[in-house]
Amino acid sequence: MTLPEVLLVLAIAGTIMVFGIRQYVSFKSDADVQQLQANIDQLFQAMTAFYIANCGGTLTSGPPPTPQGGLLFIHAIKNINTSPIPPYPIDLQKNIVANGYMTTPLPFSALVDSSTPGLDYVLQFNVSNSTHPNGGVVLTWKMQVAVLLKDQKLNSAYRIYLNAQCISNMNKPKSGELPTVNVCTSTTPTDATYLVFERIATNASQKKVSDLSQSTPELMQFKQMYEVSPITNLKSASHSPDEYQYYSCGS
Repeated sequence: MTLPEVLLVLAIAGTIMVFGIRQYVSFKSDADVQQLQANIDQLFQAMTAFYIANCGGTLTSGPPPTPQGGLLFIHAIKNINTSPIPPYPIDLQKNIVANGYMTTPLPFSALVDSSTPGLDYVLQFNVSNSTHPNGGVVLTWKMQVAVLLKDQKLNSAYRIYLNAQCISNMNKPKSGELPTVNVCTSTTPTDATYLVFERIATNASQKKVSDLSQSTPELMQFKQMYEVSPITNLKSASHSPDEYQYYSCGS
C-alpha cells in the first residue's frame, strides 16, 4: 500500500470517527433530556397519589373549628387567612417513597445537580382559595416540581426544550424546614437557578394530556358543590367562616 493510500485510509477512518463521536454526543444529549422528562413525570404521578390521599378532610365543631384529615387540607385550613397561603413542601423520601406513593427508585439524570440531597428536585403543592358568595370556599391545588441543573447556563434552553413554566429561585429554608421554590410570575430573576414545572392532578404526565384537563377542576368543584352543599348554603347569602363548606379535592 502506497503512502497516499495509507493517508486516504486514515483520513476516511478519522472522518468516520469524528462523525461517530458527534452522533454519540447527540444521542446521549437526547437520552439525557428524555430521562429527565421521565423523572419529572414520575414525580408528578407520585404527587398525584399523595394529593388524592391528603386533599380532603373535616372540621371539628368549634369555636374555632379544627381541621382533621389529609395533610394538604389541614395545611390549607390552618393558613386560610394568610394571603397567599404558603406552599406545602414535600419530602420525597418521607412523604412519597416511605408511604408507597412511588415504588420505583428515581433513575439517575446526568443533567441534574445531585451534589446536595434534597435540593436536586424540590417538590411542593401550591394552593389558591376563593370564597363563594353563598358560603363555600374552593381550594385549588397545583403540583410543582423544581429541578436544579448542573449547568446553569443552559437553563433558558432547557426551559424551552422541557416545556418548563419558568425559571425561579429557592427560598432558603429555616432550620428544620423543607425548601420551597418561588412560584412562577411574569418576570424571571436574572440569577434564577431552578427549572419550575407546574401541573394539576388531572394532568400528571405530559404523555397523557386531556383536552378537558384545564376545565376538570372547575367541573368537579361545580359537581361537588351541588351534590354536597346544603341547599341553605346555596340560597342564603349570609354565612360566617365557621359555617363554610370547603371544597378541597377538585383539582
